[in-house]
Amino acid sequence: MAINGPPTIRRTMLLLAAFLLAACCTVGVDGHAFMFSPKSRMLVTGNTEYEASAGNGVLLGSTINDQADVCGDPHQHSIGDKFMRTTVTEPQATYSSGQIITVTIRVRVNHGGWIGVRLCPSTRSNPSQSCFDAHTLVNADTGYQRWWILSGETMRQEDYPTRWRLPAGVSCNGGCVLQMHYRTANSCVDSCAIAECGPNYAARNNLISKGSNLDICGSHATARTEIFRDCTDIRITGTSAEPSSCAAISGYTATPNLDHAGDDIQCPVGTSAAAVANMCGQDGNCKAFNYFYRNGQWVGCVKRVASPVSQVPSAAGITNMCFYTKTTATTITLLH
Repeated sequence: MAINGPPTIRRTMLLLAAFLLAACCTVGVDGHAFMFSPKSRMLVTGNTEYEASAGNGVLLGSTINDQADVCGDPHQHSIGDKFMRTTVTEPQATYSSGQIITVTIRVRVNHGGWIGVRLCPSTRSNPSQSCFDAHTLVNADTGYQRWWILSGETMRQEDYPTRWRLPAGVSCNGGCVLQMHYRTANSCVDSCAIAECGPNYAARNNLISKGSNLDICGSHATARTEIFRDCTDIRITGTSAEPSSCAAISGYTATPNLDHAGDDIQCPVGTSAAAVANMCGQDGNCKAFNYFYRNGQWVGCVKRVASPVSQVPSAAGITNMCFYTKTTATTITLLH
């Protein structure tokens, strides 16, 4: 619709229209995703969650907010240290070197894509992206550095508990910074293999936003996508109560996950994996068993149904897990 009238009125109306458009676009990016647990720096300091991870270039001449600062940058708000680079808070969780940790990401506006978690152990104030990139965590359930969003709806809030293994030999008793890196698949999708991201993303489709035949991000100048980042302060001690891998047990195949299907018939606490394997061997209906470390004790759960799952639900207090599937019908001699 044309804007008519004297030049002064036209200029005023055009400025008003531009302001309203900018405000609309700004609201559109508020709170796409942020770290809910451990609490992000912004949540700890009592600010609105989107003020850390939204913005990312909006109102600074960019139409796609893919220039996120290391801890997010809400250009649409003035809150002092808006980048949260230098706002150091008390550690929100204490972990052990090499431990599997759960990071819960709250997604307010779901554009699909993938989430990564990175660590900067050398400095807490003004960390660099290169420090985070040098310590990219591997997802404990998939074995990849990128955890792809495979469920949810665009406008429905979702909490995603994701599990990551901290690097072995890296500690920060004085505290360090954990970074969430959320790269959406709304306007383009990053190249990936089916084994990592599933058939839809691999075929350049996004079931969350209903996008199809998307461009590969970076394939040309306009193939850009939104990026959101957030930070939390944590502490990592130099010791770990868990082994680096599942112990080998004759007659069983071990994988680093848990099986949540079927029935647990016994869950002895404070016993060895070999003892649980022996218990399974004495039960003709036992197909497998779970073995995990929780709240300072090892726990083994004998299973009558063996059906391991690739996406393991969060289990409070569990820091290491192994799923043993019986490969032979040999009965194991009872241990004494």
